[in-house]
Amino acid sequence: MNRTIVIAAAAGVFAAVGCSVSMDSLGAGAPIDPGVPSAPSQPAPTGTKWKGVVVTDQCGHTTLAWTVVDEICDGITSVDDLNVLRAPMFRDGAVIDDTLFTVDATNLWALDVTNPAAVARRTLIGGLGHPIGAATHGGKLVLAAGERGMLVLDVENPDHPALLHELPLPGYALSVRVTDDRAAVALGEAGVAVVDLAGLGPELLAVHPTPSIAAAGVLGESHLFVAACDRLLILDPETGEVVATTPLANLSPPGPNRAPIKDVTLVGDHAYVAAGTWGAIAVDVSDPLSPQARGHCMPKVPDEAFYASGVRANDDMLFVAGGEWGVLPVPVSQSGGGCVGWTLPSPAPVEPKKPDCSQDPPWEVVDWESTYSPPPPPPIGKDPIQVLVQPDRVFAFGDAARIGLRAIDIREPKLELDLIGRYQEPRLVTGVAAQNGRVLVLGERGGLFLAQDMPVAAPDGPSESVQATAIAGAFLEDGRWVVASADGKLTLEGDHVLNLPFGVFPAGLTTQGSTVVVPSRDGLVRVDTSSLASSAEFKGWQANLPARAVALSGDVVVAAPEWPRSIRLSAAGMSELDGHGVFGADDVMDANRWRLGVPERLLFSSPTGALIEVASLGGAAGMAVHVGAVSHKLALPGARYVAAAADGTHAVLVTANRATYRSQLVTVRLSPTPAITESIGFMGVATGVAIDAGRVFVADADRGLRVYARQGGGNTALGVLGLGGQP
Repeated sequence: MNRTIVIAAAAGVFAAVGCSVSMDSLGAGAPIDPGVPSAPSQPAPTGTKWKGVVVTDQCGHTTLAWTVVDEICDGITSVDDLNVLRAPMFRDGAVIDDTLFTVDATNLWALDVTNPAAVARRTLIGGLGHPIGAATHGGKLVLAAGERGMLVLDVENPDHPALLHELPLPGYALSVRVTDDRAAVALGEAGVAVVDLAGLGPELLAVHPTPSIAAAGVLGESHLFVAACDRLLILDPETGEVVATTPLANLSPPGPNRAPIKDVTLVGDHAYVAAGTWGAIAVDVSDPLSPQARGHCMPKVPDEAFYASGVRANDDMLFVAGGEWGVLPVPVSQSGGGCVGWTLPSPAPVEPKKPDCSQDPPWEVVDWESTYSPPPPPPIGKDPIQVLVQPDRVFAFGDAARIGLRAIDIREPKLELDLIGRYQEPRLVTGVAAQNGRVLVLGERGGLFLAQDMPVAAPDGPSESVQATAIAGAFLEDGRWVVASADGKLTLEGDHVLNLPFGVFPAGLTTQGSTVVVPSRDGLVRVDTSSLASSAEFKGWQANLPARAVALSGDVVVAAPEWPRSIRLSAAGMSELDGHGVFGADDVMDANRWRLGVPERLLFSSPTGALIEVASLGGAAGMAVHVGAVSHKLALPGARYVAAAADGTHAVLVTANRATYRSQLVTVRLSPTPAITESIGFMGVATGVAIDAGRVFVADADRGLRVYARQGGGNTALGVLGLGGQP
């Protein structure tokens, strides 16, 4: 099988993804029409999202291309639009006493910031809609919660915040700012709401329509200032009359929403607006009826990574959340409000290409590793989308989906922005394997543990080789463990180290007796752990996404995520198994399905000899249980299945959604026909699962190891082996 992920580029737009397939070894031909290009697999830059647009090139070809638009100012018209905001990044926050409450469009996190150099999580709660903005009033926490409107929480006990009031609003609550006893809540296309907080509960005073999308608002002494995407609006807060507008058209570069006015704050007689690629703009509002733009707050060295999404100030210092550039501090006591019109970045000129009017799609092939590899560690201080300023510290909320890690940097509120501390979501473990009472936990808090006293830790000589960089691991038949790192370093118990000729992906190895088997693009590498000799066997297949392998009796079964059928390698040669039923050779070439979710695959076996595979594509998933020549199929709920294991009667699967920070443990009865018997959900990010001695061990990047007792068609929670995790 031969698959390529392809990217199309056109002037003024970003990547579009499609795919072409040549099923060489599996007997299917490539289609003439490769389908409509799907959205790029990498997240858009901080504060933006991908949007499909129909374009016609110089040859008259009409196709779908993908451009970057602002995630708020392109419009929030449905819950699906709100779901785009659900990404592994923090978006806003508020401090009450020594607790920082922060939101990620899914959950509310309470962090103890008594010691900002060692922030600890107090609690994590969901069920609050899409919490996007945060503020405080009278010791209470106020949230802009999307479709839930405005929420007021009692946080006197930070470990157990309690919902006091829910104020429905005629639009999606996207931002909330509190001034004295009133709140301004931006409602996107529905305008802006003014809410009285002085009474026993919040009272909606007015909803003021706006001529363009309201992204944020703040109440001044006598006027309401609204960041309305294509302009700054100044309203009478009582009547809603627009008394002045600053379209800033003369300051905005061409292109849709490339310089959206998406946040606003007040300092003295100036309003400062966050304006995307044009940084922050200072607007003199000493006369609210005649506002005057005074200059830009931009890095002194132009940088195309700078994208202003948030502005906050304290005394005479303004802090701009500048996306992938970082935080920009600006003294605002200077003339012109501190924004002096520095040189602005301009896109590099694009050389026009001579059109190729052949019938071939205008796509450029890229290597799959560039889109399928795990995200790199986030650089410190990058990707803030909003800031919170206090007299002694600045909180910078990120890190964006592009980096793939929720984090908050805490810095001194000075020009140097010296780092005080950093909180980031835990990534404690990356996988787990278990055999004969020994539990191998992979990742930075990994080690080797004894199972009998779980969930109480019983260390059995944790080794550095199973920590930090280990992403795949298993046990040999003789009980020794073996682990691999992403760079291809293979370590055996006893400190024997071998280097593979290629990198290894999570769950990218299996064992067969005393042999370690690692699948590659077109074959296998076998490592004999007795002699430490390795051999490469090229079988002639093409696996362009990370292949999985599992030992089955004396054979090895291999499958890449994009294959409709697995391949069995035996002494008699290579043969195909029955298809898994989730997609066929034609279905996998439909790029629109890739847009909804790339193909993924799990392979594992039960002690009774059944081969089990889980496949998914485009939001559809299923399981195939192969027993001899018979295959049983089961449709599974759409999710990302990250790991699986089986005992004699049941399989356990774990799913993980990093955007919503939720995982599930799904139990499936294997015979006589497969059926789901139980599903257990939990907050956290599952990374692996193993079964041994009647117990199920779930690797949870957030906590450590979740331990369950296997009981018939279900599992009973025994507790959590905490490995430095959070409550």
